[in-house]
Amino acid sequence: VRLVRAVVRDRVLPTVDAPLPLRQSIDAGLNYAGVAIAVLVGVGALGIDFTNLAIVLGALSVGIGLGLQNIANNVISGVILLMERPIKAGDWVSVNGHEGFVRRINIRATEIETFQRTHVIVPNSMFLQNPVINRTYSDTSSRVEIQIAVPLSTDVMKLEAILREAALGHPRVLRVPMPIVRFVRVTAAALDFELFVFVSSLEDRLTVMNDLNRAILGRLIDGRLRWCLNADQLEQPTITAPMR
Repeated sequence: VRLVRAVVRDRVLPTVDAPLPLRQSIDAGLNYAGVAIAVLVGVGALGIDFTNLAIVLGALSVGIGLGLQNIANNVISGVILLMERPIKAGDWVSVNGHEGFVRRINIRATEIETFQRTHVIVPNSMFLQNPVINRTYSDTSSRVEIQIAVPLSTDVMKLEAILREAALGHPRVLRVPMPIVRFVRVTAAALDFELFVFVSSLEDRLTVMNDLNRAILGRLIDGRLRWCLNADQLEQPTITAPMR
């Protein structure tokens, strides 16, 4: 069984024009099927009567209910994950306080690689019994949010133009949907704005966020807002970019 699985995984599936998550699901399905076939062949080779086998399975079900319930639950959950595919290899997920990329869905547990390059083994049942955030469930696009606070004397129209120019000037920012500039609120000390941009890949979020922060700050320092800033106020604009 392992030989057949290895041949299919290493030689056949790489030649198939299919996404990696689908190929890994096929590999896991072969694993389940191989185990089932091995059990049936073993039972047939031993000449065990299926009537007696039914009695054994009945006794085994009692044992599962008493001591192996969690294992059976995780195995069945793994089958459901492979069939319904609420998550798949390569997805960015967050479950039970763990966040990262799904690397492999095994019979009993799923491997998640965190952003610290560590692997977390999560029981399959956790994905069915707990809320799961799948950031790439339907597509890999994502939204980047940048917040900026400027002095009360700032020209609102010109600041909004600066934010749009910075967003549209980045090659990785999508044009559809277009970047969004929001004038959020007026406080006692500042005017609060938000810039929303969209990127095609989650992996681009941090790079785009960093580049936009630098571009916006550069435009402020270059004097685009000198009509409302003086030398003492140049450090007042603050830019933050919260993670979502």
